[in-house]
Amino acid sequence: MTNRADRSAGGRSSSAVRRWGRAGAGVLAALVIGLGVQSCASTQVAVPAGPGSAAPSVKPTASTHPSDKSTPSDKADKAKPSKESKPSASSTASAKADPTATKPAKPVRPKGNIKQRSEDTHKVSYESKKPLHQTARFDDGVTVAVTKVTAAKAAPVGPGEVGGAAVATTVKITNGSAAPIDLGTVSVTLSGSDGTPGIVTTGGKSAPLAGTLDVDGSSRGTYVFTLAESLRKPVTVHLQYGSGRTVLQFSGNVG
Repeated sequence: MTNRADRSAGGRSSSAVRRWGRAGAGVLAALVIGLGVQSCASTQVAVPAGPGSAAPSVKPTASTHPSDKSTPSDKADKAKPSKESKPSASSTASAKADPTATKPAKPVRPKGNIKQRSEDTHKVSYESKKPLHQTARFDDGVTVAVTKVTAAKAAPVGPGEVGGAAVATTVKITNGSAAPIDLGTVSVTLSGSDGTPGIVTTGGKSAPLAGTLDVDGSSRGTYVFTLAESLRKPVTVHLQYGSGRTVLQFSGNVG
């Protein structure tokens, strides 16, 4: 009786040992397979399952997506604002120095009306007509005389000029003032007996006054005007210079 019980108990214990041995062998096999998979794929980690599992579960590691994480340099670039977005000190200083760059100019509004008169108006005065060969005098001491008036023929030289019968007039100017005078400001005109103006020409004997006339100096100039012969008795010569408001007049027949 005793031996049978012992044998039955021993058999049960041996069968239990065999079952646990098989279970341990299954776990060991799973561990070996997991280690083999991990060695083959460096980006995966095998997690062994318990007894009775079909296959170990695999979890992706952080190294499978290296682009998902930002590097420290990328974080620093995001934290720092762009320098291009800030205005430079030179541009700010130039904007302050030039207020018209930001503020529009005010429109200019004219004042006055057409009925107003300028305060700087000058009345031109005419000296009484003198004979052609008599001397006339300006207020500043400059004297003028018409020394010669003769008939002439004018040849058209400049654009728009007309040739034909003309009158050549020679004037003499003497500087009795206290300063030199600009002879380029001298204006000489001529009109016929009915007031018709003679047309100045640059051909023939024309030699207008030019240059600067020193104090106490004198100079002569000749001006040629086209004028019909019927209007030469008498003719009137008008002379003015500078900004003066006086016009000297000489009248007489053409010789």
